[in-house]
Amino acid sequence: MKTLALCLAILAICLFQERSVSSEKKIILVDKAENRISDDLADVIKNESEENKDGGYNADANLVDCFSAMKYYYTGGRYHREPVLFRMYSPPKLEPGRKYPLVLWLHGFGESDNDNMRQLSHLQKAMDCFFGENRLEFFMIATQCPKDNPNWFLSVSPEGQGDAPIAIADEILRAVIEEYPVDTDRLGVMGLCSGGDAAWKYVAKHPGRFASLVPCSASVDNLHSSAFADIAVWVFNNKNDTVPYQSVKDFIGVINDQDGNAYLTLGETGGHDTWSNALTNKKVLSWMILQHLDKNGPPQNVDYCFRTRKSLFVMFGLPCLIILVTLLMRTPHAFKS
Repeated sequence: MKTLALCLAILAICLFQERSVSSEKKIILVDKAENRISDDLADVIKNESEENKDGGYNADANLVDCFSAMKYYYTGGRYHREPVLFRMYSPPKLEPGRKYPLVLWLHGFGESDNDNMRQLSHLQKAMDCFFGENRLEFFMIATQCPKDNPNWFLSVSPEGQGDAPIAIADEILRAVIEEYPVDTDRLGVMGLCSGGDAAWKYVAKHPGRFASLVPCSASVDNLHSSAFADIAVWVFNNKNDTVPYQSVKDFIGVINDQDGNAYLTLGETGGHDTWSNALTNKKVLSWMILQHLDKNGPPQNVDYCFRTRKSLFVMFGLPCLIILVTLLMRTPHAFKS
């Protein structure tokens, strides 16, 4: 009996310790979103995020107020039992039994910091998605690259599983899915600049997991088009962007050659800022949360849906050639002298 009691006590201690460790990895609320607007909503949407002398951007206080501050205990690299802070937007009211789409937001180089606010910069262009009676019903996770490591895929501390910002974002995403009513068939990733580069690469590493992808001003170098054949992709670039648009245009064409669902909105001007166009008027985020793993569709009023010359020939030229040859074979006398 004593031996049995001792075994049960040891088992209870192990279970308690395991539960304690797992509880450290739970999503913890730090500050709940207040959803209060102190300034005119139109002005918040109109104004671009303020750029500081250090090259970073400030997130509008009204927008920050729509996102709850959260923390998560990540155990890789430098983050051993230290909380990682991030922001999360939630639907205004969670209905029992209902699941909601989720968008992972990957910020650009200039929003890297340790303030857990700057990563929301530029999202104020989509302010009406997060505030008001008609705000969208979805989750959005916005993690942040630390100030000393703005590279999404770089681990500063390589020991263990490392501390690359994208690895942390991935683990936080998985934890949110476990603890909140998230529809895993309607997951999307949106990123700008370096975050757009990361969005391409991250989605490529997880085929069949995401329903939508929106990269803004992002490079397509070293990507394989086959990784995006089953996902709805909407890319934003400008002709005078620092990211060469022709390579992006060609890549979109190759995806569509493989029966993909990829679209490109190409602006004539605007330089590197393509995200303002993407975020204004709810058009992109509304489209993203409607996409489904088993069913996705083109965005409304999209500017361009590119295909390569090869696919255009297969779609239009080859049928016309076949029809012409058939007609010639049926009426050979018309060509005799």
